Amino acid sequence: MTVRIFLLLLPLSLAPLAGASELKLSGTENQVPLESYLESYEDKTAVQDIDAITQTEFSAPVPPRLLHPGYSKSAFWFKLNISNSAATPLTRWISIQPSRLQDVTLYIRQNNGNWQQQDAGSRIPFARHPITATGALFPLQLAAGESTTAYLRVASSTAIVIDPTLWEPLAFREKNIHTSMFDGLLLGGVALTAIFGLLMFVTLKDRALLLHSLTTLTYCIYEISFKGYGLMYLWPEATDWATRSIGLFGTLVIGWLMLFVRRSEERRVGKECRSRWSPYH
Repeated sequence: MTVRIFLLLLPLSLAPLAGASELKLSGTENQVPLESYLESYEDKTAVQDIDAITQTEFSAPVPPRLLHPGYSKSAFWFKLNISNSAATPLTRWISIQPSRLQDVTLYIRQNNGNWQQQDAGSRIPFARHPITATGALFPLQLAAGESTTAYLRVASSTAIVIDPTLWEPLAFREKNIHTSMFDGLLLGGVALTAIFGLLMFVTLKDRALLLHSLTTLTYCIYEISFKGYGLMYLWPEATDWATRSIGLFGTLVIGWLMLFVRRSEERRVGKECRSRWSPYH
């Protein structure tokens, strides 16, 4: 009985020692979530470089807490073994979301032994991003039959949530176009609501309409900052502002909303008082 229990528990005890399975591309994949193919390591000092990291033991599978660590001063490293089993060269894009992550770096060893380093994230000026997109997006090229190992480093003073996905470029562009169109329609509608409210305020001189417009307009700017469109279109070089704007406009939304609710409540109470003392009541 004891021997049987030992044999049952042995594979479980050895499982953490095994690395993640290699991602083998056939050329037909449009989108591949990478969580199950990654190995992970948390650098609590956030100072280790790629040469030191390659000598470090990674763990697999990736613990959920390392993909959703929240606020942390650590740097999170991920290792991906990937190969091209197709008969033709492949180009794939590695997407790391969300866009608020500040420092996202991809390392790939070249044939000469040197490391190819690509930087993205909200702390990097947008012109230096490898590919034009919200969030971090890195190109990966594999010759027919080629295998390689990629290392990904993520660090940020914002709340860290890591969503890694491998994309076929055309599939990513199609999905990105649909997302951008939806966001544009949504935010455009919100902005028009704010403008209409301002026009009503000019006509009726009701302060509640002004506060509602300010709340709506500030929320629109907050969403633009939060989703990465601010860094992409409005302030591509202002990397520090790209992070600070999220907190600032988020706070302003709450402040304007509280003033709007207070003003609306004052109007309601005032109407009740006038109705109560009215001789026609």
